[in-house]
Amino acid sequence: MSQDQQKSTEVILKVGQKEFKAKFNNSTTAKDVLSKLPYTVNLDQYEYDYCGIIPAPLAFDEADNTTADQRRYLPGR
Repeated sequence: MSQDQQKSTEVILKVGQKEFKAKFNNSTTAKDVLSKLPYTVNLDQYEYDYCGIIPAPLAFDEADNTTADQRRYLPGR
């Protein structure tokens, strides 16, 4: 992994009254999310997680894909 790919940006995610520290990597998708901050997503809480629908797709570059990313949901694929 290059030094550019290792860079990260720390943010605070707020879910209800709780705050969580998170790190966004330097991927195309992460940069797109960061460019939209502050960003609100309405979430539904389930037994083990939260799910929400964003209003528009986020930018994606296949070159950012790593082995760990293979498990994520990619609509239409």
